[in-house]
Amino acid sequence: MAVFWGISVGLYLDQGWTRPVWKVCRAASGRDWMLNSGVLRFDWRKAGPRTHRISAAIFATYPLWLWLGMRRQRS
Repeated sequence: MAVFWGISVGLYLDQGWTRPVWKVCRAASGRDWMLNSGVLRFDWRKAGPRTHRISAAIFATYPLWLWLGMRRQRS
């Protein structure tokens, strides 16, 4: 989970070392990939405080979804 979060946060913050990841995904930047994932068309260049808060809230739910998936797999 730490590796996943580290890469994901790096992508959202447009860290240079994440370039190979977002290039493979055909995105314009790490933040573009994290906000749009090749599906949506948000203007990632104009992401403001509200977008950052919503993104952080959604991102914070990832462990819950992972746990629910693992729990379902066991049953």
